[in-house]
Amino acid sequence: MAGALLTGVFATKLVNPAGGDGLFAGNAGQMGVQLVAVLATVAFAALGTLAILKLVEVTIGARADVPEESAGLDLSQHGEEAYFGSDLGSFAGTGGSLGGSVVVHRFAVEPAAAAAPGV
Repeated sequence: MAGALLTGVFATKLVNPAGGDGLFAGNAGQMGVQLVAVLATVAFAALGTLAILKLVEVTIGARADVPEESAGLDLSQHGEEAYFGSDLGSFAGTGGSLGGSVVVHRFAVEPAAAAAPGV
């Protein structure tokens, strides 16, 4: 985007006789042409991305299920574990997947005891 917009600033017929002059060469209109081109490109890319995302969502789904996410997507989607073995010490445990051993269980938090004055 920066390059396209700066073309509208620095363009000159000395470099490209078939082109137009830019802002520094006295043609402020070229900056507008470049801006419209950049905005059209952004809109095209956004609409294309949205269409592809909707197509994927309708056909195969765009998100994994919660149990798959909990087990770890490496294991559930690809059948392999990315973090396994002694590199994690006892964090993952022997033969356990990282996703299965890092689930945080809910627990009640006790309010902190009030500190004694002057401590």
